[in-house]
Amino acid sequence: MRRVTFLRLLQSWVLLALGVLAAAYTARGISYEGTQALILAVLLLSVFNAILKPVLILFTFPFVVLSMGIGIFLINAFLFWLAGQVIPGFEVATFWSALWGAFVLAVVHLITHAFLARRSLGSGSRVRIRMQLGGRPGIDLGSRRAGGRTGRRRTPGDDKTIDV
Repeated sequence: MRRVTFLRLLQSWVLLALGVLAAAYTARGISYEGTQALILAVLLLSVFNAILKPVLILFTFPFVVLSMGIGIFLINAFLFWLAGQVIPGFEVATFWSALWGAFVLAVVHLITHAFLARRSLGSGSRVRIRMQLGGRPGIDLGSRRAGGRTGRRRTPGDDKTIDV
């Protein structure tokens, strides 16, 4: 499980704010009146994503599975629309506007997370595969990278290792 630090939380809020701004600028039915409404929308969407979204996914799980994930997209649109109904100064006119807002948020998150993941992994990073051989835990069978060392003991902080 990922540790939630203040820096990660702040990063998440900034990305969410960028997504809401992009949605407001690209859709006619989404608007906000000032920075305070935008900040409240971002905070409420964060709370909705942390508390309401898992509950909604749990209750609609069969639909989410049968729709191959489109149900999660509809849940995101519903939460976006609900934030527009609750926060004064943040307006989401129709569910179609909320659907567009959820799509824009997903695109913004996809682009920024791809960029941030590439920066954090580095250019030469590879995934290592290791197997436990007859009671000798932690033996690394090698990497997919040319010239990778084999027989290396796994360190506790080695997150790019797949245990088989």
